[in-house]
Amino acid sequence: MAEPVPALWCGDGVLEAARPGFVGRVQGTFDDGFYVSGPAEEVFAVMGPRHWPGPLHLVAGEMAELPAVHNRAHVTDGTLVAGPVRVPLDGCRRWAPSLPERLHADPEAWHGLAAGVDIELAPVWEAVRHDLRRGDLAAVFGRLAGRGPGLTPSGDDVLAGLLLVCAMDPARRGALGRLACSARTTTLSRAYLRWAAVGQSIQPAHALLEAVAAGDPSAMVEATRPLAAVGATSGRALIAGMALAATELAPNAVTRTMVSRPPSGDAGQEIIPMPISESPRFLETAARTSKPRRRGITHVIDKGTPLAAMNDLLEAHGPLVDVWKFGFGTAYVDGTVGAKVELLRGHEVRACPGGTLLEAAWWQGRSAEFLAWAERVGFDCVEVSRGATGLPASSKSGLIGAARDHGFEVFAEVGSKDPHEPALASEWLAEARSDLDCGAAWLVAEGRESGTVGLYAADGSVRAELVEALGRLGEDAPVVYEAPLRQQQAWLVNHLGANVNLANIAPEEVLGVEALRQGLRSDTLRTSLPTHTAGSLRGP
Repeated sequence: MAEPVPALWCGDGVLEAARPGFVGRVQGTFDDGFYVSGPAEEVFAVMGPRHWPGPLHLVAGEMAELPAVHNRAHVTDGTLVAGPVRVPLDGCRRWAPSLPERLHADPEAWHGLAAGVDIELAPVWEAVRHDLRRGDLAAVFGRLAGRGPGLTPSGDDVLAGLLLVCAMDPARRGALGRLACSARTTTLSRAYLRWAAVGQSIQPAHALLEAVAAGDPSAMVEATRPLAAVGATSGRALIAGMALAATELAPNAVTRTMVSRPPSGDAGQEIIPMPISESPRFLETAARTSKPRRRGITHVIDKGTPLAAMNDLLEAHGPLVDVWKFGFGTAYVDGTVGAKVELLRGHEVRACPGGTLLEAAWWQGRSAEFLAWAERVGFDCVEVSRGATGLPASSKSGLIGAARDHGFEVFAEVGSKDPHEPALASEWLAEARSDLDCGAAWLVAEGRESGTVGLYAADGSVRAELVEALGRLGEDAPVVYEAPLRQQQAWLVNHLGANVNLANIAPEEVLGVEALRQGLRSDTLRTSLPTHTAGSLRGP
């Protein structure tokens, strides 16, 4: 077995993806490193010590041998293993930069930095400048996303620079993230754009922003040198994007509004200002995690939502949705499932077929065909359950392993749909531990879409002893509680907190569940407030 390679720096994107149970593939190699991708568009680079830290960079020591393309990559016992490479992740330094509050350099200091950086961009460069002066960031994305060759086209690198500067206003990051997720480009580029939208890029980019914040032109020039040397064009394109944002972007695009492009075919239509949501801040509400998240996920069950309605819901509430499950066997009979999965990917939502569909495939001896089909469709994860067929424990373990080998993130359901099967806390806990040992990334506590079996009594009341048993797995155990009824959601929020993982949420109830989590419904108003404010903010 090869000697482990020490981890020097680890970005937040790597830490989010490379958690225990992660299974992916090596997607490509370069001189002293390689790219890893996972089933839910997780992507990051493992690279030698000469590279800069960044959100998607695992900077390690020298690697004597690189893995082959398509080699399996997985995390076990705190170590990333990819072919002959083993990188322990525990204890490595985290790369989590911050942004300055304000830029002080005048436009003259940026002179020359916002020039076209690639022949591929020349035809649209003046149009990009014009769009920025109007504050039309959506138009800029339409012109630049995916433009140019390579895993990170130069047009995307320009967009990353723009996003990084715009992300200095934290209140705008949600809207910026939606633009980043909708970019029609490579998976790797889209990942870099998503992190730029929350204010993270490679180290030299942050050094340049610090120089700009200090208002020191000579320091700016000095800071551009290492950044310009990154890649063939990537660093220079990133600089150009930052310069464009600082000199050309209409102030209201960052501080007040963004402008959407007219629909295709209506080139003469007037561009309509579209306000970014102004989140009020006069109330104290429960602190919530943000995407990509492992705690506080909202897992939707879709029983036949039309594609157009799904698009509308995701446009409005996509940042609140983490997993979209095609309930029971609907994915098999839905002719639009491929388009839906692609739509979900653009909104950074995992797509998952229902566990009953895999059970039906297993019952007919077709589980291998199911996994191959799910891979072709583009599902990020699969649910392995036993509630409909009484799947034996050995077969369940085998399906979890097979799904992981295909690169899927596995949701393993604990419990049965049979109302006559006793729901014993000791058995649930044993099943949960077995599923985790087999490689499941998540545990799903059975409640069915009716909320009257498994975790719940026939009247819908919560079986607290089952929740308590699953709690023995530890505070960070990846348990998702199926909770289709409001009183069940409220009970779980009141007992486990705003960032409890909730599943079987109807698509039209996503916003209501978020209000419930934040103590903005009567069911949770008293328990979700920060403790120091409860009872102390009552006005006249």
